[in-house]
Amino acid sequence: MLTVIFAVYAFSLLLALLTVGGVSDYVGRRPVIFASLLANTLAMLVFAAADAVTGLICARLLQGYATGQPLARLIRQRAPERLASVV
Repeated sequence: MLTVIFAVYAFSLLLALLTVGGVSDYVGRRPVIFASLLANTLAMLVFAAADAVTGLICARLLQGYATGQPLARLIRQRAPERLASVV
């Protein structure tokens, strides 16, 4: 079951990277980072209150998605610079 808990994080991180990359283009970086910090704080509270595997899985889902939000923006922002230096 431990493997499932870790895999859920990777899945939700990937989902966030694929879906919310352009959100900060519309609302700005600060609101996205602030929402990510709030979601990560909520995930930590869910971790602390979890008394079953279901709670841990929910917390990892939330944590992965919250981590993927600013990470998607960072990748999107840095990708053109890295591609230009390679070519």
